[in-house]
Amino acid sequence: MNNQSRKRTCQESNEIAVFEEESKDKDRIPINNDDIVFDNRNSLINFNRVYHLYYQCLESRDDQMRSQCVRFFVDCHRHKFLHFIDVQGYTKFIVDLFFDPSLDVFNNMTSFKCRIHKSLVILNFALVSKQFFRITSKKINNSYHNIFGYANFDHEYSLIKSPPLFFDYESIKFIRYSESTDRIIDFFSRVELFHIKSDEYDSRINDGVSRRYIYYDSFKPSDNSSSDESLYRDVINRDGYLTHLPPFPNLKNIFVHQYYGYRRNYSLFLISIFENTPNVDGHGIESFYIRINKDWNRSPDYSNMDFLQPLLSLHSKTLKSVTLEYYDFYNDDAPQLLSILKERLPTIKQYNYSFILFANFNLLKSVCQDGEDLEVYQYLLNQQVIFNKFNSYDENNEIIY
Repeated sequence: MNNQSRKRTCQESNEIAVFEEESKDKDRIPINNDDIVFDNRNSLINFNRVYHLYYQCLESRDDQMRSQCVRFFVDCHRHKFLHFIDVQGYTKFIVDLFFDPSLDVFNNMTSFKCRIHKSLVILNFALVSKQFFRITSKKINNSYHNIFGYANFDHEYSLIKSPPLFFDYESIKFIRYSESTDRIIDFFSRVELFHIKSDEYDSRINDGVSRRYIYYDSFKPSDNSSSDESLYRDVINRDGYLTHLPPFPNLKNIFVHQYYGYRRNYSLFLISIFENTPNVDGHGIESFYIRINKDWNRSPDYSNMDFLQPLLSLHSKTLKSVTLEYYDFYNDDAPQLLSILKERLPTIKQYNYSFILFANFNLLKSVCQDGEDLEVYQYLLNQQVIFNKFNSYDENNEIIY
């Protein structure tokens, strides 16, 4: 097929695609280019705007801007895997691009490594009686529940009628690329509890990664190039692996598990949440829990703790508790923690929230260099004593209430 024939065929096909895209959301607000930062590949909202801008530019036939959108799409997915993307939206964009009327725009995909996986999970919801439906829907919408599929709050038979109170980062794959920016912002408007489990351990372990589909459902390269597994290990600690989320105006509680802090990307992700969560008029983070680990090789030498200072400086007025489970606490960890806390200790005392550290207190005391360090040590020890009066631990170091 020559280039002119391709353009005619693709243009006809794309007119249908544009019509379908517009039909889905007739009230879509036009994207303003000034609201987009093409250098920012971490922001979910920024990505959403670029995604819509591509379709908007199909109608205006702006080839140059569409090319820029495609290059942005390619760059955003360079360090992404199936578990953190909207698979339907991802596939749709690639298919639509194949029918783009401009070959020059299409050619921006030449550097794209499309890692297609063989299995996709499709969740089907059975219809239930109206009475049971109403009762169940009411309970779900007023409780902390996980998200196991694409949410459609407006659908007649959707049990979920309101934005969630709980958001696990694993659910980011259920946020559609095609949703409007306003709907994505609204999606996070009620979230009170946020949870993330770090993938960092997979970047260092030798006997296989925890996300098993990367072994079984990925196409293996035939040219001896990097496998999906090796690429996955490589990108986990890179900027771009995690998508930064829009503001959580009602966020109160954050739980972080299996944090290692090898590098900065997970810490920067947490900082983005602290900075985007309002901390005025009674809004702000109330509790923060993190479990910090070392791997089989006692690495890293010290875990990146850059997130702690922004948390304490921005949300001290609303914080009620900060809990650091830091059992694998070594010589290089202690000075870093003391340095952060001795700067923030007056504020911690002023607002009188609990700061519970589970760590080796003998080691912490041994690295104290001056009176300020010792003051931090004594304060943390006192907090631990108070905590132990009301709580106990079992042999696995789990809190017993």
